[in-house]
Amino acid sequence: MDLIREIEQKYKLIFTENAHLNLCFVSQNNELRNEFKQFFTPTDLEFFIKSFNKNKIELPNTVELFWAMVYKGQMMK
Repeated sequence: MDLIREIEQKYKLIFTENAHLNLCFVSQNNELRNEFKQFFTPTDLEFFIKSFNKNKIELPNTVELFWAMVYKGQMMK
């Protein structure tokens, strides 16, 4: 199973490639708390993978930890 499908199933999130085209304001709001997010994007996935520093990628136990790792990847510019 690929990583996108695993994330979708484990965290009940929907992967969307065109976030700027088909998501409502709620999903694009940067102030939206992670526990209310329903979608993740290729950028989120890229930041999540980046947070591992090329080590083995493992999904965290909770969606909150997933978003924390996305944030960690964002901060690693």
